[in-house]
Amino acid sequence: MKNIADEFLGSMTLEERKELMQQLMPQMMEKIMEGLTMEDRQQLMSSMMPTMMSQ
Repeated sequence: MKNIADEFLGSMTLEERKELMQQLMPQMMEKIMEGLTMEDRQQLMSSMMPTMMSQ
């Protein structure tokens, strides 16, 4: 499975990858969040916040 993803991403420009990530992120985050407990969510958010803020 990973190989397919690598090939797929390998054929995309950086710009296309960013666009793809922006489209996928909300859905991925929703799926991830659904499987997390409240505690897990808070940990995830606190670990992600610094990277989001620095952009």
